[in-house]
Amino acid sequence: MDNLFNSFISKPPTISIFIEPSGREPTFLRNDKGEMVEYQTFYAKDQIRGRVQLELNNNRNFKHSGIKIELIGMIDNYRDRNLSSRFISLTNDLSPPGSILNEMNFFDFEFSGVDKQFETYRGKLMGIKFILQVTIQIPYKPQTEETEIVILNPQDSEDFFKLDNSCLKVEIGIQNVLHVCFQLDKTNFHLKDVVTGKVWFKTLKMELKNMEIQIVRKENSFNKEGENEVLGSFEIMDGSPSSM
Repeated sequence: MDNLFNSFISKPPTISIFIEPSGREPTFLRNDKGEMVEYQTFYAKDQIRGRVQLELNNNRNFKHSGIKIELIGMIDNYRDRNLSSRFISLTNDLSPPGSILNEMNFFDFEFSGVDKQFETYRGKLMGIKFILQVTIQIPYKPQTEETEIVILNPQDSEDFFKLDNSCLKVEIGIQNVLHVCFQLDKTNFHLKDVVTGKVWFKTLKMELKNMEIQIVRKENSFNKEGENEVLGSFEIMDGSPSSM
């Protein structure tokens, strides 16, 4: 009873999560407040190791029902949180139920051999995120602290070059008025590639003001609603071709 009473009037312990650097370049993403934040970055096969620091804040003989840390991979549906789900939920037990007497306490953790098949993603309809969450089981309400990390799953260059990378041709138009052909030099591009190709007219019997090419990211959620985001827009022609 005394421990339950003290849990209401005492300042709760302070939980801090320290992650061992992976050696990867950090990733900058916007958080829920729209602020650019630096996140520690791991590749899919990297081990995730670190230490949890627990400061009791003068809670002498602090009693708990267990301390754990979880690695959680989540798919967030921004439009309907009920459709959000976890695809990874792994637990390291840091301390069994009992009492803690020291003012400052440290617990090491490690997650290795985890199949992190998805990457961190921020979209308009949904997102994928990975968090480390520490939970202290205490009376009335568990105390938690979490931090987010970024997971990347880059493709090996050898696998990329094995892809079918033949050119892509598309034809569109209006019968007997407009017939346009588009060709991309290949169908798969590296993020640092330059997208190259050509456009030509087979039929043109109308005036054109200009022509633009857009790079569009299309996102589909669980309910198959589409959301498009224009990543870049480039003017490739001003007016009608003089030769037509």
